[in-house]
Amino acid sequence: MTADNSTEKKPPKRRKWPRRLLFSFLGILLFMALLWAGMQTPWGKDRLTDLVARATAHTGSYQAKLEGVRGIVPFSMTVDRFTLSDEHGTWLIGHKTNISLNPWALLSGIIEVKWFRMENLSISRLPEPREDKSRKEERVDERESPPSLPHFMVNEIGINRIELAKAVAGTPMTYTLQSKVETVGPRIEARLSLKDLRREEDALRLKGTYDLNSGQIASRLIYQEAPGGLVSALAHLKDARGIRLNLQADGLLSGLKGHLKTEIGGYGQADLSFQLAVSEIISIAFKGRIEPEKGTLPPQVESALGDRVWTSYAGPPC
Repeated sequence: MTADNSTEKKPPKRRKWPRRLLFSFLGILLFMALLWAGMQTPWGKDRLTDLVARATAHTGSYQAKLEGVRGIVPFSMTVDRFTLSDEHGTWLIGHKTNISLNPWALLSGIIEVKWFRMENLSISRLPEPREDKSRKEERVDERESPPSLPHFMVNEIGINRIELAKAVAGTPMTYTLQSKVETVGPRIEARLSLKDLRREEDALRLKGTYDLNSGQIASRLIYQEAPGGLVSALAHLKDARGIRLNLQADGLLSGLKGHLKTEIGGYGQADLSFQLAVSEIISIAFKGRIEPEKGTLPPQVESALGDRVWTSYAGPPC
């Protein structure tokens, strides 16, 4: 007995879409690999510098230019010279900048800079601010919105020498900046140090921790400068006989409590306790005393207020 070929079932046709999907995915990977390989050539790095220049050409005060790009772009590269310019010329120059990115963090949508190191940073003047009229209405909404953690983090920053010209702070100044962020168990710890290379006692030190489990924040900032320091120059406090500042804050973002104590020689001192709440609306409350130094206020105001002014406030920051 023979089987009828006409009644035999034909094998089902294989679906082609999984194969096409696989080939499309491999094609994208191949294109990205070729693009990345092209960026490592001198031609590719020249195209990168041109792209940065064109992208920042219409930013006004922040027209960027890269020179001498070397290394593996963009994961571990060195830029011999980096400049920012405006319509009046170059106002910032960075020498020997070394940047390293974590390539695996990019897969989760996070730009993680393992380190940003620079040999020398020179600022000859401050750029002239340009008011963007189209963003005036947006500023109101931005002020009411709570800050959110960006998908961008820098683990280490090191600038061996920061040179500020006379046009920036009234007198030439030289600083060094070091900062580091690391994860220790369930906590993120951050440290920052800004020191005056001329006077070691002039320094800003910041230390903070963030507990990933509880959301608790603990931070402390200490700043000290002798007469003629950076803050006095930027704030135009010509008669300031040194500045001391001590700031401490602890708690959750929804109720951060802290204490601020500052003394400005020749102007006075303040001792304030504050509470900062960050939710849908940012609010701040503080109370304490302010003691202006004698002679800093008009005589009639000084006699009315006395030696100490007790103050308090509750509401939005501004």
